[in-house]
Amino acid sequence: MSRDYSTNQTYSNIGIAQIALKIGKKNQKDFLNKLGFFEKIDIELLEVEKPLANPNNWREHETTRIGFGHSFSITPLHLAKAYASLSNNGYTVNPNLPPKNFLFPLCKFRLLQLQNWM
Repeated sequence: MSRDYSTNQTYSNIGIAQIALKIGKKNQKDFLNKLGFFEKIDIELLEVEKPLANPNNWREHETTRIGFGHSFSITPLHLAKAYASLSNNGYTVNPNLPPKNFLFPLCKFRLLQLQNWM
């Protein structure tokens, strides 16, 4: 009796792992690299970290697990940058912070609005 690991009706880690193997290690690494998942994001924050992945130790096990979201850790900022870049027709969107003097007047205005509302 053969098993059907089709992913078209329900989510299946085994099915996704098989698809990841068909895509291949090289294509998977190239795509993640294009998304910037192997580098630190250049932004004005001290807390920025490089994602947890080792592109030099990438075997079949890593290929299958990364296919369904395991064995690779990225920051929320990396994910936001990837979504922004994908929705921008593949052109890289680099995150940045507004100037410090931009936020204070905006916060002050909002606080005044809230005080007047109460």
